[in-house]
Amino acid sequence: MGRGFRYDASWDELIPERISPVWTEQELCDFSEHWKISTVLADKLYQLAQRLPFSISIISGYRSRAHQEELRASGRPAAASDVSTHTSCPATGADISVALYPDAAVKLEVGHQATLLGLRWGGASRPTLDRDGVPVDWNHFDLGRR
Repeated sequence: MGRGFRYDASWDELIPERISPVWTEQELCDFSEHWKISTVLADKLYQLAQRLPFSISIISGYRSRAHQEELRASGRPAAASDVSTHTSCPATGADISVALYPDAAVKLEVGHQATLLGLRWGGASRPTLDRDGVPVDWNHFDLGRR
């Protein structure tokens, strides 16, 4: 493996992992397996990392239905567990973080590059945009409706 995957049992997900812009096919498969995301999504996140001038990390891939409902109950922008792209296995949705302050310009660039790759930006749980035109769930990307 070599990239130091860790699992924290108190979370329903893995510790954030930087998405490398340079991976072998085997490393991409390992990444997909560890985050329980589809290989198509893993490949698109890899391509996204190549397009951006800063690094990105995955912070959530697959989630159990119970964890998804906990996020909804806490007020986070999260779809119902029966339609969430995080709750299928492999998951077709993932959340990322960026390696710099995510101001509107950064969010818009990430979203623009992701949509050019065919990813849906912001999910559909709350299609509300902020005053800058950024989805409320700006760091969520998926392959489309489940």
